[in-house]
Formats: sequence, structure tokens, C-alpha cells
Amino acid sequence: MMRGKKCAAAVMFWGLSVVGAAAESFTCVDADNQAVSRVLGGQAAQLSQVPYQAAFKAAGGFCGGSFIGPGHVLTAAHCLYDGNGRAASASEIELQQGSVTLDGPDARRFAVRRIHIAPGYDPGRYDHDIAILELAQEAQVMFDDLATPATPGLERRLTRTGSCVQASGFGESVAGSGAATKRLQIVDMNLVEQAACARTLPSGQSLNSGMLCAGLPEGGKDTCRGDSGGALVVDTGGGVVPWLQVGVVSWGVGACGRAGYYGVYTRVSAYLDW
Repeated sequence: MMRGKKCAAAVMFWGLSVVGAAAESFTCVDADNQAVSRVLGGQAAQLSQVPYQAAFKAAGGFCGGSFIGPGHVLTAAHCLYDGNGRAASASEIELQQGSVTLDGPDARRFAVRRIHIAPGYDPGRYDHDIAILELAQEAQVMFDDLATPATPGLERRLTRTGSCVQASGFGESVAGSGAATKRLQIVDMNLVEQAACARTLPSGQSLNSGMLCAGLPEGGKDTCRGDSGGALVVDTGGGVVPWLQVGVVSWGVGACGRAGYYGVYTRVSAYLDW
């Protein structure tokens, strides 16, 4: 069964987003240390660990996103369509920022002026599963709080198979529960070699150059339904860019966190020209 990453009353999706902070890098740990009541295998996040995190409701579902500029949020295109392929309008979207609690009293809320969907996206597939929300009003965020989209050169320089990455979101903390978590969670994983990830996919499903995979072969750590659209980030080692976003939570196969399967993310560097 293919799974997306949007959380709705009946239909659920998932996604990821995160990395260490400018002054506090993260470390991938053994899956035996996983927690079971969070973004699978993750832990409660502090706002300083994910200052770029956004969350919103659209098309009857719930998704994550990342601030890449004061007025622009990167997310997954599938978050903006319902199960019948109907596109959400900008006026339907309710976006929050600045809180680790879903619908928390400290959350800042923003209206969306315009939706930009990547060219070639088809609601029935996961190719080109990336979009930008243009806000009606800019958020008060510092440069260090933004997720910086990875260029092909930075991705090659800072990542390889096995590199530690982090994701975050308000999605399911227990696979199959159908409920979002009220407390923002983060999870650390590893980037997976493309061919190894492709071998886990069912017949007729494939990866392309606009996708990448992350997870653990033994399972237990994953993003899940409701995390879709969130950021997958890498630790830059305290460089000029504290949060380098290499992926957007997109899709996966079967139950979240299952051994032998991985989460699939939209590769951000493939869409810089767009």
C-alpha cells in the first residue's frame, strides 16, 4: 500500500523536517534507543532546533512546511489537493509558525496570498511533489531561522549515503493511530543509497532524480501521516547556513517505520530553477 503524508479525518499523509541548530548539531543514534510515542523513534522538539517549522491545514488535511524566506514556505504539492484531486485555494489555508504546540496560544498565524505548484505535478503521482506558499504578510524571522534550499553542489559536498539527517512534524507518533501529535517531534535518520531504496519498492513504482530516501534498514524511525511537506535537513557543522534543506517529506510504502522500507522525499536541489 502506498502512503502519502497528509493528515485528514479519514485519509492520512506524513512528512518530515529538521536538523540541528546553528549552535547545536544533532547526532544519529542507534534505533534501539527509539521512543514509541513520538514521530516514530523521535523526541519532543525545542523551537531552537526547528525554528523554520510551519504547519497548516488545507484541502481537508494537515501538513508541515519550512520557512525558506520571511514570506515563503516550502511544502509538498500533494498537501494542496484533496483525495479527489481538487486543488486547495489560498484562502482555505491556515498556517502557523513559532510554536512547538499544535494550535498553541503562542503560535503566529498567517494567511496565504498565492500557491505555487511545481510544473509537471500530477495529483495522482508523487513526481515533482513540491510547492511554495507565498504568504500575505511576512513573518518576523531571522536568517538563521530559515531552512536554506540545498544547491546540487552543497548537497554533493555535505551529504553522502549514511549521512545523518533530521525531520520534524506534528504527524502520527504511533503508526496507524490516525491522530496528529500536539507536541512537535523530531527524528534523526540516515540518507539511503538510491538503488537500495528502489529495491524496496513494489512493482511499477520507481524513484527518479528528483527524489531521495532516508530511514534505517531495521526500521523504527520515520516520519508518518501528518508530517508531509516538512523539511529534511542536514547538519552543516556550524557553517554559514545552519539549516540546509535537502528534502521535502513526500511518500512511502506501507506502515510507517517498517523494517526494510524507507521514507521518500522530494530532492530540493532538483527544483532550484523552478
